[in-house]
Amino acid sequence: MADFSLIANSGIQFHSVKVNLGMKADAMKVNGDFYEKLEEDIEGNKEITFVFPYYHEKLQKYIEFTDEIQKIAADPATGEIIEARIPQSLIKPIPEHKIVTVRAREAVESYEGVWIPIPYLRKSYDGTKFQQGPETWAMMWISRISGTDDDSEYTHNVVLAFDTRCEDNQEAYLTPTVKDAQNSVFECAVKPDDNFFFCARPWVQDWLKNEFEKKRAALGKHDEDYNFLHTSFYLTLLKVLGKAETFPKLTLHTHNVCIDVDLILDVGNSRTTGVLVESVRTGQPFEFTDAVPLEIRDMTYPDRTYSDPFDMRVAFVKTSLGDESQFILSGNPKAFAWPSLVRIGREAQRLTVLNTADNNNSVMSSPKRYLWDTEKRAFPWTYISKTDEQFAKPALYGIAELFTEDGKLLESEREKAAQDPEMKTPYPAMNPYFSRSSLMTFALAEIFMQAVSYVNSYNFRKRQGQENLPRKLKRIVLTCPTAMLETEQIILREHAKEALNALKSYFGNNFIDENLSIIPDADDIRRDADKREDWNYDEATCNQLTFVYGEIKDRFMNNARLYINTVGKLRADTLYPSSPAVSIASVDIGGGTTDLMIANYQANPDANISVLTPSPMFWEGFNLAGDDILKRVIERIVLPTIKVAAEKRGCRNSVNVMNFLFGPYLGRTTAKDKLMKKQFAMQIAIPIGTDILQHASEERPPEKRSFDSFFVNYPHPNTQLIEYINSEFRKEGCVDFDIEKITWELDNEGTNKVVKDVVEKMIGDLCGIISQYECDYVLLSGRPSLLPVVRDLFLKYLPVTPDRVVQLGHYRIGTWYPFAEGTGVIKDPKTCVAVGATVALMAGKLRRLDDFTIDTSLLKRNFCSTADFIGEYDPNKARLKEVFLDPDTDAKNIKFFGQMMLGMRQMPTDDWISSPMYKIVYASSQAAQSLKDREPLSFDIERDPRNKERLKPLRNVMDRESKKVAAENLKVTMQSLADEHGYWMDSGIFLIQLFDN
Repeated sequence: MADFSLIANSGIQFHSVKVNLGMKADAMKVNGDFYEKLEEDIEGNKEITFVFPYYHEKLQKYIEFTDEIQKIAADPATGEIIEARIPQSLIKPIPEHKIVTVRAREAVESYEGVWIPIPYLRKSYDGTKFQQGPETWAMMWISRISGTDDDSEYTHNVVLAFDTRCEDNQEAYLTPTVKDAQNSVFECAVKPDDNFFFCARPWVQDWLKNEFEKKRAALGKHDEDYNFLHTSFYLTLLKVLGKAETFPKLTLHTHNVCIDVDLILDVGNSRTTGVLVESVRTGQPFEFTDAVPLEIRDMTYPDRTYSDPFDMRVAFVKTSLGDESQFILSGNPKAFAWPSLVRIGREAQRLTVLNTADNNNSVMSSPKRYLWDTEKRAFPWTYISKTDEQFAKPALYGIAELFTEDGKLLESEREKAAQDPEMKTPYPAMNPYFSRSSLMTFALAEIFMQAVSYVNSYNFRKRQGQENLPRKLKRIVLTCPTAMLETEQIILREHAKEALNALKSYFGNNFIDENLSIIPDADDIRRDADKREDWNYDEATCNQLTFVYGEIKDRFMNNARLYINTVGKLRADTLYPSSPAVSIASVDIGGGTTDLMIANYQANPDANISVLTPSPMFWEGFNLAGDDILKRVIERIVLPTIKVAAEKRGCRNSVNVMNFLFGPYLGRTTAKDKLMKKQFAMQIAIPIGTDILQHASEERPPEKRSFDSFFVNYPHPNTQLIEYINSEFRKEGCVDFDIEKITWELDNEGTNKVVKDVVEKMIGDLCGIISQYECDYVLLSGRPSLLPVVRDLFLKYLPVTPDRVVQLGHYRIGTWYPFAEGTGVIKDPKTCVAVGATVALMAGKLRRLDDFTIDTSLLKRNFCSTADFIGEYDPNKARLKEVFLDPDTDAKNIKFFGQMMLGMRQMPTDDWISSPMYKIVYASSQAAQSLKDREPLSFDIERDPRNKERLKPLRNVMDRESKKVAAENLKVTMQSLADEHGYWMDSGIFLIQLFDN
């Protein structure tokens, strides 16, 4: 049991201890004996007193153990009772049948899987006595380690949680004081003599009793009439854990010197990855072995942590470490506050299954897909309850009080209102109609809270060294898709800023450093390219930097010039015409976007160290990627299997049932039906479809899979959803239909056909571009790149040898790689972006890599939007119906028939994939009503000369009779998602007709 330390004011800190509580362990031999004494005064009032029995060896009977006996008979050196010293007057026998004996196993099971308060008390300066506090700063969670038995080395996890907030001027000793943070020592008081005052606190008694009663029947204690049974079990549990050496000694300290930590975050549509690096190492160069993956703790099951890329699904869930009402009763209502509005990652996936309330509106697939949607929602967000409630409650808790109804930071809005007399006074949200875009603020707030907690955790500090020094976030680097709209890049950074400011408001500046910077920040992106401080850390280029750095470091002994001279060749249009260049194309197929970057890399011939300069040559991005593959797999494989199974069981009209359950909304679709569509997509279709693609990635032979086999790594769908689906099929004559009894046939040939159908045209187009640049390497990244059929398509269309097409997934990059396995192999290509951004930060902006520098000036100066062609967008074909603006045309008069979506593309060919960017609509329903009979309207759209993505305000608005119309009747809003109603993961709508021909 090693001692550890805590940093004052570092939020909630967690410390996990593995213990052996198997039946063979010495700790499990510990029992607890207790006695409830019933006394009656002269007026007949009865009082029950909790008494500790002492077994008198000489008398062979139990007696009441009192403070007087402790004072008189206890050996000062050992604490043992010397029976001969006990006066006869203090011997009060207890009938043996009234003794309550609590076994160790019962005590452990009574409080498994719940948070309970524990007495981690400050020791006196001489270390001999416990002080009576702090009382509300320590909690414990105990859980069985899955798959262990009595012969295992460890059987249980104990998670200790500490609220490190320090305060002076307290009426009671509830939290550590500022003086306590000067290396005071704390220990858990496991003996009743030391902890009974704590146990007797009303809030502790209520807490323990409430949790104990939930398990009383399971423990076989439902018929025992005791008032303090919960106390008996709790005190025994502390003794058992004390015997198992569970509770380490800890010191609490602070320091004026902090170590800065940078967080590099690749926020994806589907998954997110984080890397943490300490930016101050006493003048030493940075080593990538010191980079640490961001660790996310599951707040529902706090013994679980995850450092792999995590799902960006967000679920509104009220997070608390126990009973908030008891903290109020304790006098410390803000104890263990985790004010995040949402859960993310595997925890959000799991909690989605609890999403059963009739009015539920609690889950969204990813806020990054909706950065453009800043409008207040029509229906309030609700939070998922961990109890079975029919109606969900509005998501008004934690930091919600710091935001307006549409999800804007209240403080910022009040500052704007102070400058604008026409702006309405903003108020805190009374109803959570938060915009879909604002959920990015809430997701980032959760990630930042996790990061601050983790970098100040004992395990992180011990791993990095200088464990007694606090850590603070200094910089946050945010990557973005290569062709992401500049406006969305700005919105993403503004959400990060609002998340940080919200946490500052809630916790104070001790939690978030006042000088923390976001790279690049929103203001920097707004500047002209030649005036920017940073480039945009685009994902495709970051993948290249990961590969190039790995090659130079691991295969060319950190000699960039040797690498360039060996692999590269002389090329035209380079920064150093007489020096060779390595040309690399990287294709990053993510969840929501596919990005291409072609760049040349040259070493500065005049530098005395390795200075590498990437020069972007061509870049592109499409909203066609892994999620589109997954959707098509569901439509072509998952859903047809359900349909065939229903027909085999006598379903009379399978087409109608399939359309009702999984197709577009119908006239009879109710709110519950819409919720079930969404739940089917998230709970059933996505897990099955993902496993089908994983099967193809691993090139496993054909196999038959049961329904349950798909839910080993995913939570099992809730019963309500299963019964709903079964019921709809049974209504159409399929009496014994049960979706859980369907067998799926996994055949890679069929899966590969589906994948090719989705991406072959796109890959062919990209390869046509890549071929023109005679690239030395083509890098493939993103989870879909692991599909063999994807690599085969690149080999089919690219005139390069197979060894020059590199799948970064499973590529041996070197042991320096933060996410690498022991052999230095990249396990998950999603991690490459965050690592590449770290390379850029360390070798470029901060220049902290030994003898290796990256000059990102050309990335910053030459990188620009791909919106060369802007026109009317066709969402069904992802193409432009008509081009309005091109490189030679910056203004055009167009006709308007009530609504129009604008899209963009880079290439002149009409068949080039396009992306949505704007929507032109009437500014109000009144405008639409008054102008509908005057359509088509016409107006001029004009490109902003400083930024080819931006449009100037609409001008010369006329009706069909050339009469002037006020431009204020129309509005242009950003919309980068084709369907404004929601992504398929959020609507649960699939194209049934694809397989119903």
